[in-house]
Order: sequence, then structure tokens, then C-alpha cells
Amino acid sequence: MKPRQPIHVLLVEDNPTDVLLAKEALAEQPHFEVVVAGRLSEALELLNARRFDVVLLDLGLPDSQGLEALRLHQSNPTVPVIVMTGRDDEELALQALHAGAQDYLVKSQLPDGLLGRSIRYAIERQRAEESQRERAELASLTADVGLALRRSTTLAGLFQDSVECISRNLGAALARIWTLDERSQVLELQASAGGAPELDGPHARVPVGKFLVGLVAEQRQAHLSNDVPNDPRFIAPEWGRREGVVAFAGYPLVVEDRLLGVMAVFAKRALSQNALAALEAVANPIAGGIVALTALAQVKQLSGLLPICSYCKKVRDDENYWQQVEAYVSAHSEARFSHGICPTCWHDVVQPEVTKAALQRATKPRPLGS
Repeated sequence: MKPRQPIHVLLVEDNPTDVLLAKEALAEQPHFEVVVAGRLSEALELLNARRFDVVLLDLGLPDSQGLEALRLHQSNPTVPVIVMTGRDDEELALQALHAGAQDYLVKSQLPDGLLGRSIRYAIERQRAEESQRERAELASLTADVGLALRRSTTLAGLFQDSVECISRNLGAALARIWTLDERSQVLELQASAGGAPELDGPHARVPVGKFLVGLVAEQRQAHLSNDVPNDPRFIAPEWGRREGVVAFAGYPLVVEDRLLGVMAVFAKRALSQNALAALEAVANPIAGGIVALTALAQVKQLSGLLPICSYCKKVRDDENYWQQVEAYVSAHSEARFSHGICPTCWHDVVQPEVTKAALQRATKPRPLGS
């Protein structure tokens, strides 16, 4: 059995007696590591500097009074907060819960074991809420990127619409897309959304294999880091500290074993594996969009009116033969095709067929004795 990981507790309390009582209550149960902050400002600095699993928050501090202290949760929404105060006030307790607290405990009414249980329950509830939120973000992201793919007519538009979708749905401080210059093996920044939208900063050209972004390109694998301030591969540490960036998630854009580029997000909160799952969900559609729009941009000989069948979408050539559109475009341009499945066809055609086939297999009667 694996040893249980310690639970890192930030106790925001200025009363030495109450600090001692809380520490004694948790000392009776192993696996709790407690750090104390006597002021709200000190607690905010600690939360920006390191990871905590839960915060025990007094509402009467030298630099904040009452529910004002819960702005700590607003700036760190992924860390559960338990209010621990001397006021036995049901109305205040409800207000604290509505403001984001996971629990409200009265210091004088803490039976043995209650504080430890409350901490564990708060962490589990927070995880459940985060999981639900991330699932909603994933659904919204895939829908938004699908819409961007359908309406984009240029690569620049596709890149910018995509990073704006990613930044908006994943709550990222920064979302970016690079494309690979195959000759120089350098990633060139194409679009940016969030706190640093300019395209000429330190991330503008990243050699493959260098820094976090180049690592994703070199390995052609997703990469997640929740310790960006201390990661030597982070290319802009000063910007990261100024913006409060703590996490990075990157995903390669690959089509048929050909690396097209990298997309990545930088976040002010820790990212879970679900962030990589979200990037994975949109990576293939975006890469396919890059291939399609690049091919269209390279079409040189096609112009004028093309007769196309309204039903099967075949094109009539100059010799009055009907051809698949791929064959016609390939014969009249330098474009080549890479086949995939667009989000609309996946939703409307492929997914129902897969579901139908699975149900048929599940309901198919088995021979006796099998």
C-alpha cells in the first residue's frame, strides 16, 4: 500500500492560542502539515508561492474583517477554504458558504476528529466541483473550436479564433499556437490570446528541443507542469512571476506523423490532466484545419465556375467526366489531401453509427453453451 500523501494546510489565524488549538487538533491525526499566516496579505503571498490543499481561515484578522477575508478564495478558487471562527452565527455561516467557503466551523464547538474530517470532506468536494467544471469546459471548448473551424477561411483566422477559444474556456492567462518551420526546425508564433497578445516577445521563435514549448515539439508528446516558476525550461520567468503564472500545458499538432506545430496554455492555477485532455480533443481538428487551409492557399490553377453535383459533390471536368473533388483539385493544383473526420460529421454520422453498432453487439443473442 502506498503511503498517504501529506495534506498541506494553510492556517490563517493571528491568535496564538487558537493556532495552538488547531495544531493540536490536527496533530492527533497524521498526514497534516500546517503552515501559519497571521495576516491575510501574508496568506495571499504564501498561496502564490507554493501549493496548499486547504485553507483554514479566521474572519477576524489584523488586515481584514468578516467576509472580506474570503477574497482569498476568489483569487485562488481551486483551493478549498474552511472558515474557522469564534462567531456562532448561522446567517454569517450561510453568507460564507455562498461566498465560496466549503465549511463554517465554530472554534469552541470542535469535537475530536471534526476538524480533520471537515478538511478531507472539503478537499473531496472541491475536487468533485473541479471535475464537473472541467467537463463543462471541455464540452464548451470542443463546440467553440468546431465553430471556429467552420467559419475560418484563412490560417491567421483559424489560429486566432482557436487560441481565443482555448483561453476563454480553460481560463488560461495565455494561450498560443506555433507552427514549425521545417527547414530551420524553429517554432514560429502565429497567434496569442490572454495576458500577452503580442507576437514579438521571447516566445516568438522557439527552437525545437528548447524550453517547454520546444520540448513538446521534440518529443511530440503532451507536457504538463504545475511548477512553472521553478522550471528552468520556462523561457520568460520574469513575465511569469509578474502575471502569477504557475502552470503550463502543451500539445503537439501532428498529422500523419508530420509535426505541424504546438499549442500551449499558461495558467494562474494548477492544471490537471483534464487540461491535456481538452487540448487533445481539439488538437486533431485544428491540425486538420491547418492542412485544409494550407492546401486551399496553394491552389494555383483553379478559377472561375466549377460545376459540382448538389448531392454527391463530384466535380465535372473539362472532358465532361464527373470526378471526386479530391481528384479534381489534385489534378489542377499542387494540393494533396489528408483525410479525417470533421466535428460535425463525427457528431452527426460517425458517433451514432458507432453507438448503434455497439448496441447491436450488446443485444445480439449468444448461442447456447457459449
